[in-house]
Amino acid sequence: MNTNRLLIGLVIALVIAFLLSSFVYKQFEKASIVKPTSTQNLVVAAVPLPLGTRLDASNVRLIQWPANQQVAGMFTRVLVSSIGSMSMAMPGPSASRRALSAAMP
Repeated sequence: MNTNRLLIGLVIALVIAFLLSSFVYKQFEKASIVKPTSTQNLVVAAVPLPLGTRLDASNVRLIQWPANQQVAGMFTRVLVSSIGSMSMAMPGPSASRRALSAAMP
């Protein structure tokens, strides 16, 4: 009689352990699924740049960044203006071009 009770208890314990382990496994599967997010290209410095450095392909690179996360101090649009032999890149809308042209001799 005691052997039957022991076997029944063991079977019940194994069934409960199996159910709990499969539940935990499914929860980990749900948590590990990577949700796709939209990304945008972000231009970042490839090397440390001192102030006034001309930007070209050798000192900047593109990275993928989540589109819904803005970086503090990032520019969403850049205005490139040429005045004679001098080129400048400034953040801001195209209305800044007139202000820049008026400010530069």
